[in-house]
Amino acid sequence: LSCSAAPSGAIYGWDLESEAKDRIFEHFAKGTDYSCFRHDFRRNLCCAIARTQGSLRMIGHNNNNMEEIVPETPANAFTSLELAAPLGVVFAGTQSGHIR
Repeated sequence: LSCSAAPSGAIYGWDLESEAKDRIFEHFAKGTDYSCFRHDFRRNLCCAIARTQGSLRMIGHNNNNMEEIVPETPANAFTSLELAAPLGVVFAGTQSGHIR
């Protein structure tokens, strides 16, 4: 899978193992700027950091099953993430230097 994010709030994913290179994932959130994201192949979910809000979003294909974790304070805004899909764990870094 190859993923790309546009500053307009779109995330796209293409299946690079197929001959047709079909788009298999897309998400739109107008006005959202995503700073980083990771894709979980097993669940077909994308975990992304919304830069302006500092929130962590779990997004399904075509905006299905979107969940958002909002930071308690601006100092706890999420800035980075890593996904350990086989373990079912997301590690998120915060603006204050913590890992959650």
